[in-house]
Amino acid sequence: MARKCRRQSPRSIGCSRPARIPARPPAPPPGAPPGAPPGAPPGARREPALRVNNVYGIYRAVRSGLGVGALPYYMSNEAPDLVEVLPGLKGPSFEAYFVYPEELRHSKRIAVVRDFLLQEIAQDTGRDDAPKPW
Repeated sequence: MARKCRRQSPRSIGCSRPARIPARPPAPPPGAPPGAPPGAPPGARREPALRVNNVYGIYRAVRSGLGVGALPYYMSNEAPDLVEVLPGLKGPSFEAYFVYPEELRHSKRIAVVRDFLLQEIAQDTGRDDAPKPW
């Protein structure tokens, strides 16, 4: 004999029908980029899931599986499970300055550190010709 359920009572929880869950989410409309929300118009942009302003935050997000990020080689070398996905894409370049007091201009210690930095930069960029000190 079927039991009558009243939806207003706490005991009716076991009487409810299971909800139907679609096997896969609805596809975006034609012309919308992959990952666009359902019902998005063609050409809609996907909003980022996370915005950070430091490299360590990007590193943690990528390691957590949140998505793809641009990382310097010295950070990606520390995580062997990360895979380079766009090897032909070059990142931005920028100028760096080695700043020290003028009184130390002829210091042997400064010269050793400067030469070491120039050698490391040449190795990282894969260039044979190291930048020349001024």
